[in-house]
Amino acid sequence: MKWIKWALAEAGFRTVSMTLQKVIGNISRGLPQVVVSTLVIGAMQCLAASIVLRTKRINPLPGNILVLGSVLFGVGAFVNTVIAFMAYVYGANIAVYTFITLLAIVPGAMIDRVFFSERLIARQYMGIAGAIIAGWLILKTPSLAEVTLLPVWVWLGIANAFGLAVNQGISRRVKNVNPWVKNFWGGLTTFILCLTALAIFGNRWWGEITSPDIVPVLLWSIAISVVVIGIWTFNVIAYRDGGSIPTKHVVVNGTFLTLVTIVGFVIFGDEITTIQFGGMAIYLGAFVLINNEVWTYLAKPSR
Repeated sequence: MKWIKWALAEAGFRTVSMTLQKVIGNISRGLPQVVVSTLVIGAMQCLAASIVLRTKRINPLPGNILVLGSVLFGVGAFVNTVIAFMAYVYGANIAVYTFITLLAIVPGAMIDRVFFSERLIARQYMGIAGAIIAGWLILKTPSLAEVTLLPVWVWLGIANAFGLAVNQGISRRVKNVNPWVKNFWGGLTTFILCLTALAIFGNRWWGEITSPDIVPVLLWSIAISVVVIGIWTFNVIAYRDGGSIPTKHVVVNGTFLTLVTIVGFVIFGDEITTIQFGGMAIYLGAFVLINNEVWTYLAKPSR
């Protein structure tokens, strides 16, 4: 069971990454500095991947389709990263926002059904319904009229959940590509898109991107990049030491959501109500119902 400590480490580093995203969102002056932060993260991702590719002599050009898929993954990563930072610029509750992004399992199931011809069974539809109910509870049971009045960051979280689901679909489509090759092209694409945005809007954003207060944004962005590399590493080691996909998903997601909730309450003073805790519990059940691998593992007679 050595893999558990690595899975817990991955969950811990994911929590640190999410915490630093909120820190950057809190201190940045809006979209211009967010784009600069995303540029740094993309550059660091590309640099780390290129070092590994060179060290292990891995071909970064495995084929046009795999490279194209990796580039599309980078486009998604760029959009999702900017959205995440902007959500915190708009004051997102870290636990609630994290939970909303984890609801990517719902559009993810739909993507599997439409693009990968995976038939959804009654159990999975129950899981989808449970995830929707969990989302309603985590948002404090808003009425239909109140839904239109939800904060901007909630809608950004929903958009991020769909974006993450799309990137999961892309990753599945190019599953045969080496992860470091995908991260190389993904990071490079993110970097190029950020440079393009800065080139287009540079004159309008000049004051924000040259302001002295961008220095801590840059430093925290570098810190996030290092943490993300740690996440990749722990993910690989956990599987190497015997972790299975379903059990690792349960350990990482459950621990991650718990830690983020604690961080939000202790560090940022975010409010979490009993109803919202209930929503998180229902989400974990919905995750088990939707994910076939997790369900099969937990439903084994020996368990």
